[in-house]
Amino acid sequence: KRVAAIGGQRVAIQDGHLLVDGQTVPTAWPEPADSDFPELLVPAGHYFMLGDNINNSYDSRFLGPVPGDDVLGRAAYRFWGSKIGTRL
Repeated sequence: KRVAAIGGQRVAIQDGHLLVDGQTVPTAWPEPADSDFPELLVPAGHYFMLGDNINNSYDSRFLGPVPGDDVLGRAAYRFWGSKIGTRL
């Protein structure tokens, strides 16, 4: 998952686009989101997480913002398998 917004920011999905504090944010989504998400103020000390496959991701839209204490680390590298859909 990617951090879409941090504590104190307002996040929403409207007309297939991610908005943070009312501004459209570029995404890595393969297609626009197929449903809207109402504006939410992310609580202090929390993160709003979204998956890259936005239309098939179980993320903060369903689970809510993630408390900072639950974040165990920061990704430093991203690896891809030799075939699409496989794991390393």
